[in-house]
Order: sequence, then C-alpha cells, then structure tokens
Amino acid sequence: MTGAGAISIPVVAAATARPFEPRDIATLNDSIVRLAVIDGETPWHHHRDDELFLCWEGRFRIEIDGGKVDMRAGDLFVVRRGVEHKAAADERAVTILVEAPETKRFGDD
Repeated sequence: MTGAGAISIPVVAAATARPFEPRDIATLNDSIVRLAVIDGETPWHHHRDDELFLCWEGRFRIEIDGGKVDMRAGDLFVVRRGVEHKAAADERAVTILVEAPETKRFGDD
C-alpha cells in the first residue's frame, strides 16, 4: 500500500503473477481494497462479512449455491456475509476486492 499519490491498478495487476494471493492496495474507513488474480478456482467458502468483487480485467464467475454470476470487466457483485461461494476463471482475470481487513482468503472456517 502506498501513503501518497495515485495507485496505478494496471501496474499493480501487471506485477501480480500468482493467482489467489490478494495484494492490499488501499484502506478506506473500516475496509481494505485488494487486487487479486483469478486463474482456476477457489474452494467453496464463506466469510463473516460482505465481499465486493469488481472485475477489472478478463472474465470470471462467482459460483453460489444454486447458481452463478458471470463477471466481465466493469461488472460489480457483492457476496453477502455467510453465503457459500467460489470464484473461478478459465484464464487469467483480475478483480478488485473491497472487504474487511481481517477477511481470510478462503473463508472463516
């Protein structure tokens, strides 16, 4: 995270090679903004707090029990607290996450 000046999301995205290892890029009130690469899929999990996904680059899907949400650049979706979900991409995609700082990568269990 930087202290002053603008953060270049394309630069951070280009420097983020490993999937599913979010990089903290900013804090906002009681939330943190993270950037993550999605390539493959996460395990099913849930969180104690809401989790916002903004698709920055590429395409991915958020699977939720009983359905899925297809995401493409510019799409935003909030997974509500306690909802079982997983993120999956057939090829590299980049997402911006807004969530509580203590949110664990693959859920609270």
